[in-house]
Amino acid sequence: AAWKPWLAAMPQVAEFVGPLEVRWMGDGPASGERGLYTSRPVKAGELLLVALPIAHASANGEPLIRALRRACLTSGRARQRLSCLADGGSRGQALSPAEVTEALGPIPDFPAEPLPEGEAPEGNNSLEEILNHNVFV
Repeated sequence: AAWKPWLAAMPQVAEFVGPLEVRWMGDGPASGERGLYTSRPVKAGELLLVALPIAHASANGEPLIRALRRACLTSGRARQRLSCLADGGSRGQALSPAEVTEALGPIPDFPAEPLPEGEAPEGNNSLEEILNHNVFV
């Protein structure tokens, strides 16, 4: 794919979370919306976040959905991160800000648990909903 040379040229870095936290927005838990906030005043140029990608795809939409499903087949970290990005629509309830803050911290990848017969790799998360709420083009 055209992005492979670009990917190979990327520096290998560790994940990092600076002075950030996830909080409820608007009307609090009733809103179901979470936002990313700084936990203290920050200086211009201060590093806030380094996160490795969940998956790589040549385009948004169907190619990205396929790449995310492939990642979820083998990566427990990919499944966990997608659950954090879900707004709760298909699951019925979004993860709390504390759960998201903890789960989005730097963690090594780990093998995905085996799937029950017939279950999608992403579990009961709707990848289309997740992309609609989190991908900017």
